[in-house]
Amino acid sequence: MSKELATQLKKLASIEIGREEVRLKFIERLQNELLTRDERQLTHVAVFVMAIDISKSMVYIGHHKKSDRWIPHGGHVDKGELIEQTLEREIQEEWGIQMKANDIGEPEFLTITEIENPKQWKVCRRHYDVWYFVRVNNEDFEVDPELLHEEFHEARWVNLNDARNLVGNTPTVQEALDFVEMRYFQKD
Repeated sequence: MSKELATQLKKLASIEIGREEVRLKFIERLQNELLTRDERQLTHVAVFVMAIDISKSMVYIGHHKKSDRWIPHGGHVDKGELIEQTLEREIQEEWGIQMKANDIGEPEFLTITEIENPKQWKVCRRHYDVWYFVRVNNEDFEVDPELLHEEFHEARWVNLNDARNLVGNTPTVQEALDFVEMRYFQKD
């Protein structure tokens, strides 16, 4: 399955999502087809999923326990998974919601996150992030609080300015917020 994942990621990196230098680093990283943390790779693929309410210009983010940062939800691609499978699994594990990748759409953004926590460096140094954005109405969006609290202290809906303040010095999440503002929240 790693070859299938590598092929999938090469295709994503060849289209214009994210910055060009990020896409080139993705392509360079894909020369090693061992792409998951399960394969004892210090640099591996992760999937982020950010719920957005376009009508209210709000995003859903959480205070992650391990990183002690405000970030969107998601996680590592497991050995044998494709990115859509990771997306569906992470939504189920963190939100308790069954969603199909086909209903969400294609990934829209790529980033590379440098792991700054030295406690994690034995297993994780860098994430090659694939981003999805789920368009929902925040009033109808209900997560399972028990599942959420396994990995997050809390999560909430916030406007972009509040999200930027909460996220602070997390460049890849700030980039994703800029993308969301430009792609979804700008009024014509």
